Amino acid sequence: MSRILITLLSDHILPNYLFIKEMEGQFDESVFIGSEYIFRRDVGDNLEKTLGITPKSIKRVTVSDENYFVIMKELKKEKFSHDSEYCINQTGGTKAQSIAVFQFFQNFHARFVYIPPGSNMYYDFGKKKGKRIKYRVNLEEYFMLHGMWYEADNRYLLDAKASERAFFALRMKEFSMTSDILHAQEKPTAEERRFWMGAWFEEYTYRRIRSEYKSITRKSIGKSVKIYRKGSFESDNEIDVAFVKDNKLYLIECKVNSSKSAMHANIEKYLYKIAAVMKDLGQNVQAYLFTAQRIDRLPRETRANIKKRAEILGIKGIFDGERLTEKLDI
Repeated sequence: MSRILITLLSDHILPNYLFIKEMEGQFDESVFIGSEYIFRRDVGDNLEKTLGITPKSIKRVTVSDENYFVIMKELKKEKFSHDSEYCINQTGGTKAQSIAVFQFFQNFHARFVYIPPGSNMYYDFGKKKGKRIKYRVNLEEYFMLHGMWYEADNRYLLDAKASERAFFALRMKEFSMTSDILHAQEKPTAEERRFWMGAWFEEYTYRRIRSEYKSITRKSIGKSVKIYRKGSFESDNEIDVAFVKDNKLYLIECKVNSSKSAMHANIEKYLYKIAAVMKDLGQNVQAYLFTAQRIDRLPRETRANIKKRAEILGIKGIFDGERLTEKLDI
């Protein structure tokens, strides 16, 4: 009896990929079910490419977005064999597609599974308890699933611990700018100028993440990340630090302002930049702003406005210099 995996596709493709990787080798065939819109957006192609197989090699069944009766009719046309065993991943698709597929395959030898958004669990409709997904994606896989690719520069401009010394010196001045930062343009080499103009804070954040979250491998984190859309050789966006932890994407914008007034003027601009990067990267992207200054030095009303703006834009939190002296909780 042939074992076939049926996957309902939507824009949020990560759960589909996780289940396929978790069940690798357990199915003889695979079928994608989706709308014309979904296939036009290359969602199936992106999934196949990330799986390392030729685009369009998996059978596609195109169905209506929302018309239950039309979906049922389109499924009947496919003449699925009653001699096969089916596993239906209902995580994706529209509500109408999900209901129609569930009803249609009731007449077959089929089991149904579902992965809650942002979860590393899958639930078999015929069993009381869920099962944990062990597979973990890396940064390349995450971007590839969303039709993107990236470049990162994980080198250190000076020595590996220079950023820690820079942060310690800033802390000793209670997060007022040090002489090295204020006179960055006067440094003798290009590397030193770039370092003190702000790269040190990216390096510090990168090292903190690697140090505090041991499960994050080199393939799962990038610094100075340039993001490209498929087929493009011009970067759409840049993010200071990006990493994947437990199958969630984390984006961190790292900023050093020369003064309190500069921080006040620029912080909303930074928040909007992060939000712009987030929007095409799936559900549950965890985005943060790290600043080397102290937020509590801003007026109370300004702090309240910043907090509100961050919540509206879906930014998970803002870490200032004082908060960065504590253990990270992201």
